[in-house]
Amino acid sequence: MKEGKLALVHMEFQSSYDPEMAKRMLTYMVHLSDMYGIDCVFQVLIMIDRVSKKAVHEVKRYNQRGEQSCQFSYDVVSLRQLDWKQFMHRKSPIMLAFLPMMRVLPKERLLLRKTVLCMLASLYADPDSAECAGMCKDDLCDEKLLKFFMSLGDHVFQTTEKEDAIVKQQIM
Repeated sequence: MKEGKLALVHMEFQSSYDPEMAKRMLTYMVHLSDMYGIDCVFQVLIMIDRVSKKAVHEVKRYNQRGEQSCQFSYDVVSLRQLDWKQFMHRKSPIMLAFLPMMRVLPKERLLLRKTVLCMLASLYADPDSAECAGMCKDDLCDEKLLKFFMSLGDHVFQTTEKEDAIVKQQIM
């Protein structure tokens, strides 16, 4: 990319394999490029689940002579293949949503829950922090939101009731 040129970053989230994804990403890239008049569109597909071995992340087109006339591809990140511990110290409200979707060993689930709840509690305590910049303070500091995250248990963090009680005791 040339210096001084504008670029657009397009992040697409996908929960499961879609055989038409590569075509959709190509369509999105063309539309975004036309809409904003930008030649450089960086695209990344963020998979919530593991990336399927049959997944195709490129599109090739051929002309009437059988020669390749177009090739398009994009980057893919699988949250399930990322180790959550590499991201646990990034104090970002957005990171809170992604940590439980990353690779977590059964013995680490309690630590994950404690980490997420501590991050929430610190954001709740200091809504003017740099990490909260641009967020709606009413939403962030809503006690209902904190209680909601405290109530999350087995289906998000896959912790037991006993482990939940330990975390709640340490946080509250």
